[in-house]
Amino acid sequence: MSIGFLLYVALVITLAAVVGWAAESLCREYGRATRWAWLAASGIALVLVARAVTSSSANAATVTYSRIALPAASKVAAPEWSLLQLLRDAISISATAVHVVTDSIVRAVPSGMTSLAVFFWIATSLLALVVLTFVHLRIRRARREWAEADLFGTRVRIAPDVGPAVVGVMRPQIVVPSWLLSRSDGEQQLVLAHECEHLRARDHLLLGAGSLVVALVPWHPAAWWMLSRLRLAIELDCDARVLRRG
Repeated sequence: MSIGFLLYVALVITLAAVVGWAAESLCREYGRATRWAWLAASGIALVLVARAVTSSSANAATVTYSRIALPAASKVAAPEWSLLQLLRDAISISATAVHVVTDSIVRAVPSGMTSLAVFFWIATSLLALVVLTFVHLRIRRARREWAEADLFGTRVRIAPDVGPAVVGVMRPQIVVPSWLLSRSDGEQQLVLAHECEHLRARDHLLLGAGSLVVALVPWHPAAWWMLSRLRLAIELDCDARVLRRG
């Protein structure tokens, strides 16, 4: 694993965040659910990083722009070819700039920094996985102590100061805070409908997938930003579905 590979991973995560932002904008423009945009961006990042890790080719992280097929100048009208030529020139210039910057960084970084960077990456990823596991086990253990109740025909857990939320992965369950029971029936039903919709759509699994990206590259700010955008998109999509259901 080299500094060049680490730069590639950083670039992939950054581009995935840009793709997610663009896809979210398109989904919002056409009135579509936006959580799928961020889930797709997270999936793209995971696939590209996994392919780079498992590939045996030394050039696995290299993008070959020469494979882009553009029509010959003689077969295309002048205005169209002008646009295509500009596109190809822009790609070529961008690729050259990326290679120059990457090569400059690689040459400037001492060889010992590579091992340090790899150690930092592995250590932070392991720490993130440990924290996620600890939080999951802690909530699972606490859930056993929370009383169960029937709230408008739905079995829920009553927690002192946790929720409203869906907790658990394999056996998800709705948890509501005790203060909710003192609110009006309308408010309780609205909160319950929101959490039931989360449960029906398996939103907890989507958050788990987004958290996986953060656990793999916890040192990259774009990974945390994608997770925050995914969480927001999940909540907004859930609200929209509840309102449509009346």
